[in-house]
Amino acid sequence: MLPLVDSQKSATLESVAIVAATAHFHFAVSGLLVDVGLLGTSFTQQSDGYSVTLTFPRSEDSFGRNLQAQGLYTLGGGMQDAETGEWTKRSVGVVRVSVDCDLPMSSDDFDPTHRALETAANAARMALGRYLELARTDFGQHQLGLSAGQPKIIWITEVVDRCTGQALHVGYADPLRSVGVRDALSVQDDAAIRDRLDRGVGSSLPRTLLADAKYLAWITSPSQRREALLLAAIACEVAIKMALRRECFQESRALLDYALDNPRDVTQQAAGLFNNAAKAITGRSLKDEDNECWKGLVKLFQDRNNVAHRGEDVDPEALRNALLIATKSVNWAETLQHAS
Repeated sequence: MLPLVDSQKSATLESVAIVAATAHFHFAVSGLLVDVGLLGTSFTQQSDGYSVTLTFPRSEDSFGRNLQAQGLYTLGGGMQDAETGEWTKRSVGVVRVSVDCDLPMSSDDFDPTHRALETAANAARMALGRYLELARTDFGQHQLGLSAGQPKIIWITEVVDRCTGQALHVGYADPLRSVGVRDALSVQDDAAIRDRLDRGVGSSLPRTLLADAKYLAWITSPSQRREALLLAAIACEVAIKMALRRECFQESRALLDYALDNPRDVTQQAAGLFNNAAKAITGRSLKDEDNECWKGLVKLFQDRNNVAHRGEDVDPEALRNALLIATKSVNWAETLQHAS
């Protein structure tokens, strides 16, 4: 059998041509403001073993694409000289990132080519992401978004043979990502949203934080697991404190406020608010009503402390469980009422 396997491998290798290529990826950025002297310039760096070149657009029609139909822009507004009216600064909406890579080209199997392009795309994303993060944190470009945000490829990539300059009939686009615990928005969901809009009822802060946490965990690429866990823990703590204040009798409100606002004087673990504090105020306890959720909540806050105090990473499966526990805990807190 060994000779047969070797011959099959040889045949497979012979059917795959390795092409020295350059993949031009185009990324949307959130209004990077630059001096006009930067327009049309490029610079090259190494990223994940690849030679990567970042290029700023020179004009609105740079890179050979019409973005207005897609609701995007290559160059937007900016600042003009008061006397001459000439642009001095421009808002950049698209950056081209070119990666030199070796592509395995096969006539009967696109998978190796796609995997190679995906790896090159991630190297491009990493290089541009590092540039934008420094611009965001150290050079005043905070409009670029959250640290969790990663640049997105906005159209099919252009790939050329470096030896001949001819276009290769392959491309790459970021995959659509939709991860969550619910299906599509239903007719009933839509009706509920409209009803709440009519009544002027918006989203609660805990649910907003939870939605942000799930976005960071399941939608951003790469996943921002530590930030997601911290937000989930904050959502739980905010939810139970709001519930305790809502359900507390007026004559005890001052004491509750003192206990919640002065943690140095009144020591109470965050998870304990769902147990002892909730029982004292309402006669109900998450530990008594759903012990498995309670134990998961205790672990969530333990993991939160490991991140906050020691900078530890978060396991993906542990994060998934934490987000499910946080959702159940927030739901419990927001519906908490007196046992009587």
